Amino acid sequence: RAAPGAAMRTQAWVWAWAWAVLILWGAGVQAGDDPAEAEDGPNSVDAESQPELRRMDFAPPDPPPPVSVGTGASWYDPELCKRVVKQALKPPELFGKDGKLRTDLCTSTDRNKCSLISPKCFNISRCTPFSVYVYKVTDSTKRWGNGLSVKFEDTVAYNAYMSDAAKLSASIYPYYTDNAEKACVLLVGGFPTTMNGVFRGQKTTRWFSKLAHWNKGRNHIVMDTHDKWSYGSEFSYAAHPIGQAIAFKSSVRSHGQRKLYDVPFALPPMQKYDQAQRFLRHPNRTLLGCWKGEPITCKRVRFRLLRIHNGRDLIVVQTKRSPKIDYHWLMRTCKFVFAPRGFGLHSFRLLEILGAGAVPVFIADGAALPFQHKLDWSKFSLHISEAKIMTIPSVLRSISPERYAEMQRIGACVYETFFKEIQTMLLLALETVRERVEAVVKHCNIPAQ
Repeated sequence: RAAPGAAMRTQAWVWAWAWAVLILWGAGVQAGDDPAEAEDGPNSVDAESQPELRRMDFAPPDPPPPVSVGTGASWYDPELCKRVVKQALKPPELFGKDGKLRTDLCTSTDRNKCSLISPKCFNISRCTPFSVYVYKVTDSTKRWGNGLSVKFEDTVAYNAYMSDAAKLSASIYPYYTDNAEKACVLLVGGFPTTMNGVFRGQKTTRWFSKLAHWNKGRNHIVMDTHDKWSYGSEFSYAAHPIGQAIAFKSSVRSHGQRKLYDVPFALPPMQKYDQAQRFLRHPNRTLLGCWKGEPITCKRVRFRLLRIHNGRDLIVVQTKRSPKIDYHWLMRTCKFVFAPRGFGLHSFRLLEILGAGAVPVFIADGAALPFQHKLDWSKFSLHISEAKIMTIPSVLRSISPERYAEMQRIGACVYETFFKEIQTMLLLALETVRERVEAVVKHCNIPAQ
């Protein structure tokens, strides 16, 4: 009879040790120091072995004086910004360097990918003239929300706007039509999704299939403005339930875009800054580069980025370890702000940095930048390879004050022109589709369908 009691005591000790190990491991992950998750081995951060990281409690004066963000009146002038933005515009995507129409506009090189000339994906005969129908999906979202984790807390204003068909319809005037049967494209503006768990599983597929005119996504546009479509994998149209619909998609690789079909979109910012901050005539940006966040996502990139912190002009810190450092103060005081990839290839910081009047340093290999078919991001941002993060200090120090001022000026005007309002981004994406459709109608001999 004693044997079972001894076995139970042994089992209890085993469970106690297991719980202790689990609790200790969880504490390490919470602190962001799990070397197994860092995936970098010697590149993981250890404040004891890296002397420069012992100054993680660097903080600005408490409180920072109001004049620290800069002095002087705003230099913003709409007409001046129109001229400045032209420096960041690429040549029209439908024409080659010789000025002639692209030869691949009317041909499909990959039968497995959708294009505007593919009858199974798009009925081009509906597009004279170009018109847009907007689904009123708010009720459907509520009805099919059970089990789909409908959350608007992450980007409340953005998702609320995207779910409001009336506002969407006003934004796309004069293309709007209330006749879904005759519309060229049908826009799905609000859908059941969370910030990180976008478009996965049969439930979301069924949600799309309930749309009245879905037809496997033919002649549809789906807005997907989140940074990852599922954990542990890159975005893939083969596994994406939007079917044949055109995607206005953020956080996707350039080679994953369906050529002359999808539009690389912007991940909406979570913080906004006023216009005066972007266009200060004499900004007092005393720090060279900065970043504040947590390496809980894409640790191999973010842990490596933490190593360039020097406590002087490069401030790269973890949020939980450096509560004294104000995020907004950094955005107003740094010349360059880092935007490493997050849950996916994009980061909310990309547009936040432009909105704050700083120059973004984008760190995500192969990512399709918002509207990269139209904007030359090299004119107002830096793109650093993930493998060359440790070269960032020397790269930033090599940029002359004149070039920095030009990049900052162009970036401020680009944000004001294209990214300040959701309506503007949506209209720009629809204009891209309209230009492509009208070019196909005019130059390609597509049989009536």
